[in-house]
Amino acid sequence: MKLRLLLVGVSALILGACGNGVPNVDDPHNVVVGGQKMKQGDFLAKYCEGKSSNDTCRKVYLAMHQDSTRGAMPKW
Repeated sequence: MKLRLLLVGVSALILGACGNGVPNVDDPHNVVVGGQKMKQGDFLAKYCEGKSSNDTCRKVYLAMHQDSTRGAMPKW
């Protein structure tokens, strides 16, 4: 699984489009644009509509998918 994620990341860097009006996101699990925190789905809807080849969009989408499969950790 980690190898697949690495390959997706590398290919996204190689094939990804630059710019296209999509702001850069440092942490795709905690999206912050212009100093304001956004939900990943809101970011994708606002900036990534029709831009599936953009590197930032792919990172945020992958992070959203990973976060949706995580459950709450039980506290003992």
